[in-house]
Amino acid sequence: CSSDLRDTLREAFKITGYRLNLTGGSMNSTLYQNSTFNLTLKWRNAGNAPLYQKRWKVTYQLIDANNAVVQTWNSLFNPYLYLPSTTDSVVSENFTLGNIPAASGYRITIKIIDTTGYLPPLPLAMNTPGRNADGSYTLRSKISVAAITTNFVAVPTVPDSVPGQKDVTQSRSMAAIIAGEEVKKSDR
Repeated sequence: CSSDLRDTLREAFKITGYRLNLTGGSMNSTLYQNSTFNLTLKWRNAGNAPLYQKRWKVTYQLIDANNAVVQTWNSLFNPYLYLPSTTDSVVSENFTLGNIPAASGYRITIKIIDTTGYLPPLPLAMNTPGRNADGSYTLRSKISVAAITTNFVAVPTVPDSVPGQKDVTQSRSMAAIIAGEEVKKSDR
C-alpha cells in the first residue's frame, strides 16, 4: 500500500467515523495515601458517527518512576454510542488511592481497553499528549503521593467542681470553649 493511498484512507476514516478525544481536564498534582482524589476530563466526539462497539472500557493507571503500574481505576464514562458534538462533555470522577508508597515521579495515564482482550487499546483522535507504546496517553506527570498526617489535639476537660474556681470553664469542656459555644449565665 503506497503512502498516498494510506493517507487518503486515513483521511476518509477521519471524516466518516468517530473522533473521540480529550479537550482538557484537571486533577491535583499531589495525591494522598488512602484518600480520594478528583479527576475531571472534557470529552468530545468530533467525528460524524458514534462508537458502535460495546467492548471498550476507559481505565486510568497510576505509574511509578520505574514505569510500573501501581494502581488502576475504571471510569464510569462509557464511549459506546457517544454521539458527535461540537461541545465538550465534562466527566468528573472521584477515585480512591490505595496505600501507595509516598514518593514523587508518578504519572496518571488513560487507556481505553478492549474488554474481550482481542483488540489493542482504542486510539484517541489527538496528538498531544502523544500515545505511549502501550496504547495509553499520559494525562499528568510529576505527581507526588504524600502520607496523610493527622494532627490530633488533646482536649482536656475541666472537672465539674474545682474549689475556688470561678471562671466560665467550671462545668464546660475545653472542646465547648474551642467550638465557641455561648456562655450561659448558669455556667458562671
